[in-house]
Amino acid sequence: MNFDKMTNEEIFKYFESITSDTSRTITDCWNQKNGNIFSIERRKQYAEFLKNKPCTTQSILKKKKSATGLDDLTNILRAQAVQDFYANERELIKEG
Repeated sequence: MNFDKMTNEEIFKYFESITSDTSRTITDCWNQKNGNIFSIERRKQYAEFLKNKPCTTQSILKKKKSATGLDDLTNILRAQAVQDFYANERELIKEG
């Protein structure tokens, strides 16, 4: 998906529409994995947009209401980074 060609509202609606494995999908989009295009400059613009976007009870994270859309996105990215870290640590422990 080419997020560089989408409006901020379109990106927001896309992220909100994801129903399964939200954090991984959003993280993969943000980090340009699986063929996604989301340039650094465009991510900065989208983050700026989210600063002024209040979250609703139908927020991206769907677990708790955040103050802004940026808080919500940051929580998703942070949670996935922690999960990835511990998954990597478990693999290193198994390998000795």
